[in-house]
Amino acid sequence: MGELKRLSKRAVRPGLPALLFSVALQLMGGPQPQELRAQTAAPAALATAGVRTLYLVRHGAYDIEDPRDEAVGRGLLPLGVAQARLVGDRLRGLPFTFDAIFASPLTRARETAEGIAVELRGVGPSAPAIAIDPDLAECTPPTRRADIMAQEKLEDLAACSAQLERLAARLFAPPAAGSVDRRELVVAHGNVIRWLVTRALAVDPAAWLGMSIGHASITVLAIDGKGVVRVIAVGDVGHLSPGLQTGSFGDRESWDLAVPTRAPKPTDPAPPTLPAAPLVPVPLTATPGPPIVLMISFDGFRWDYPELHGAPTLLELAREGVRAESLVPSFPSKTYPNHYTLVTGLRPEHHGIVANSMWDPEWKATFSLADRSTVEDGRWWEGEPIWVGAERRGLVTASSFWPGSESAVGGVRPTYWKRFDSTVSDEARVDEVLGWLDLAPEKRPRLITLYFDEPDRSGHAFGPASREAQ
Repeated sequence: MGELKRLSKRAVRPGLPALLFSVALQLMGGPQPQELRAQTAAPAALATAGVRTLYLVRHGAYDIEDPRDEAVGRGLLPLGVAQARLVGDRLRGLPFTFDAIFASPLTRARETAEGIAVELRGVGPSAPAIAIDPDLAECTPPTRRADIMAQEKLEDLAACSAQLERLAARLFAPPAAGSVDRRELVVAHGNVIRWLVTRALAVDPAAWLGMSIGHASITVLAIDGKGVVRVIAVGDVGHLSPGLQTGSFGDRESWDLAVPTRAPKPTDPAPPTLPAAPLVPVPLTATPGPPIVLMISFDGFRWDYPELHGAPTLLELAREGVRAESLVPSFPSKTYPNHYTLVTGLRPEHHGIVANSMWDPEWKATFSLADRSTVEDGRWWEGEPIWVGAERRGLVTASSFWPGSESAVGGVRPTYWKRFDSTVSDEARVDEVLGWLDLAPEKRPRLITLYFDEPDRSGHAFGPASREAQ
């Protein structure tokens, strides 16, 4: 969260608060600043305590039909494994390493913690060992819901309350004076996390069932030296695409990676009959090479440009493949923040590039896309772009002017890259990519990112419906 603190600071003239305070004291007839200093000079200043921040993660989707004991069976489904890896990737993009990882003893929580730890160990220091905490195990505490209370035994409700009270006493204990900031990852269950949120808010813990959090969601709580608990986030699933978000509205009979489809109705029109595609013989000696990902961006390309200005090739690609109905950009909807979000999977407030131009009060430095020294300075670019992860795994990557590719993020650049030059024509950029694809297999990139700065420039200068934008 360091980048959030950095970006939220505002400069204040040092002498102004003291002057206003002195004037207010004179008007009220109170002691003057020198008198206050004399009154408070005797005791030595106490050492301040650090802040302990808890990242509470609910386990991923699991096999609810497994009849085995939860400490042995009921492990993660393939969807749950994917969710665990994605939340791990999200946490790995934070500008710090975790000091401790705790997990419930139940299988689904342990497997989720292990999946997260795999991602955390991908870069930087190794993730800490996973400590199993029995008090993180799933249980049902008292609730306002009469139907739930009727299903539970009084002794089980009392045991769960005692368990969670022990847990809260440990997790919410104020850090000791002189301690440093500490971040802990806690992998647990929906009931446990929701109950802890009610305690953090100092409301009736029986209200916990009024919240719903999804699988692999992130809840963040911070505890300061006075024992004050602040709720930073609850049930964040921004790292999961809508098709991978489950568990927010109660358990389903099963979860899988398939997108649910609506059952056909008798009133539905019959699907069109398409002519059979001709069979194309494939030589038995043909051996396909490894897959290659080509990611292309036309900056400022509005959703209706293919129809407005005519783009037959893109329209044909859409007909033969897929086309998104809409897009919600990251905020702010600027070139650098959004292009870096596309290759890191992180929102701008987490990867650090929050604008095309920005001021950092701690570094006392300005970032600008027009300043080559800042664009190529790796300290501005946080998280891990996809080409860095691929290069670290031994894959060759290439980038043609994609924002962020000119900087050594984590000390790594694409194998092939160039400094941005707006005078390079679109045709030359395409030829460069085709040249990479013609390289020998061992030198050929497995990932290519290609950036065009049009039609963004013309659309801003002349309008989206202009001939120049076409």
